[in-house]
Amino acid sequence: MTDEGGSVLLFYLETHTPLASSLLALIAPAVAAVAPPSVTALLSPEAQPDRIVAGLREGLGVKEVKLDPRLEGALLKASEDPAPGAVARAARAVGLSPARLRVLAQAQMQAPLSQWLLWRKLQRAGHEMASGAGLVEAAIAGGFADQAHLNRVTKRMFGVTPLQASSVVRSADNRFVQ
Repeated sequence: MTDEGGSVLLFYLETHTPLASSLLALIAPAVAAVAPPSVTALLSPEAQPDRIVAGLREGLGVKEVKLDPRLEGALLKASEDPAPGAVARAARAVGLSPARLRVLAQAQMQAPLSQWLLWRKLQRAGHEMASGAGLVEAAIAGGFADQAHLNRVTKRMFGVTPLQASSVVRSADNRFVQ
């Protein structure tokens, strides 16, 4: 980010990936830090996200590790299901108990399944806002209880309200890429 009104590139990496772990190791023990030149050279708002990821992997010597197929299946199912009880339904779909699915997710992703699901809710809501939906519609699409719940979570996770975020992603000069 720049303080001169320039471009801001927000790049979210799944917590369970070796790439995210390698990037976090570069700034440890800090929670946030200025990225080293080897990383910033790859980060351009004009660059395609897959090229950025490939460059980061190559630059850091990171190889991707596959998740347990049951966990992958459950994550896919849960990510498409914003309704309460998604974890139980996803676990049943892959032949696991909800408790076992949570343990497997924690072991392989180094993050609680609930945190991963919260990111998915924010992602769904963000897509809706980027497509022109109002905040109420975005909250519903994301699986939040209501607009106030979306407001609280967005403010806690990003430091801005959904209204502030939506004005940025709707700007003609910005893009929202998954």
